Amino acid sequence: MVIQRWQTVMLLIAAVLVAVFCLTPMGRVGEESVYACSFPVFLILNIVIAVLLLIDIFLFRNLRLQMRVAAVALILEAVSAGLAFAIIYTTEGFAMSLAGAPLIVAALVLTWFGRRFMDKDRRLLAAADRLR
Repeated sequence: MVIQRWQTVMLLIAAVLVAVFCLTPMGRVGEESVYACSFPVFLILNIVIAVLLLIDIFLFRNLRLQMRVAAVALILEAVSAGLAFAIIYTTEGFAMSLAGAPLIVAALVLTWFGRRFMDKDRRLLAAADRLR
């Protein structure tokens, strides 16, 4: 059996990584770990990203909409990654933990690859339509 829709796998893994990112500590202030839930707007942003990625998996019947939702998720992931690094580097006494920050970057890369696979499907469908 061959997986034909790799973008589904990529988007699912990206959604899981964003969800795990919300649960892992971003860093430490003194002896206390700081989580994404310490910043409510940041937590809501990441929950919205995870939900968008999960919804995007089921939009396979409308490829253009799926590509648009993936592009929106990419933009929101880039904003989330920027906010994560801004929070880490601007908070005084905040020691960086490499547990959470790379997860959002990995989710960003996987979403980008998922969108590339969607584009590859779009080109394949366009070529098949020309042959009819």
